[in-house]
This record gives sequence, structure tokens and C-alpha cells, in this order.
Amino acid sequence: MSLSTEQDAVTKSLKYHNLVLALPGAGKTHTMISFISNLVENPLHKVIALTFSNASAAEMKSRVGRLVKGHKRKQIFVSTFHSLIWSQTKKHPNFSGRKLLTGSSGQRVTNFMGF
Repeated sequence: MSLSTEQDAVTKSLKYHNLVLALPGAGKTHTMISFISNLVENPLHKVIALTFSNASAAEMKSRVGRLVKGHKRKQIFVSTFHSLIWSQTKKHPNFSGRKLLTGSSGQRVTNFMGF
């Protein structure tokens, strides 16, 4: 898949933030992976790519693996928002034995706080 003129400009714009809005199937993920590939050309750059679902994180990891080779892959971390936050929470010294509250069990937090 080749990049459009606009997509190519995004992938080469390494000094600025970019916002890419497009319809499904327009190539946003492809553009992002190409952008990441350009970023990791510099060995000092490290990238965290976050997404909402496990399926999209797996797809992104697969695409990164096809485009970015060798030691540059170690500069890229792909995850879901939830997984990243959960892994960081478990590293906190006061975490010891706490459980993740999700769904209806999350109501216990609001009841405890008096909301």
C-alpha cells in the first residue's frame, strides 16, 4: 500500500504533532506505522503506540513487525491503554494484593466514596 501525498507528509513530519482524521479503511494505521518507522530511524527515539482493543493492538504489533526490522523493534512498545495502566499500577509500592474493579463491581468504589 502506498501513501497519499498527505499521508506521506504526516510520516515525515517528525518535529510536530499530527492529527489524522479519516474514514475507516482510509489508511490511518498504515500512516501511523510508517510514521513510527521513520521515528525509530533515530536510535534515541522510543515510541509508545496505544490503542483501545486487544485486536487492534495485535494488528498494530503485526504491522510494525512487518515494517520495522531488527533492533529498532525494541524502540517500540504497542499496547492497549488498559494494559499499560494496569502494568504500571501493579508496579506501585502500595498496590499489594489489590484487585481491579470493572463493570458492576466498580459501583463499590462510588458507594464507598458516597456518590
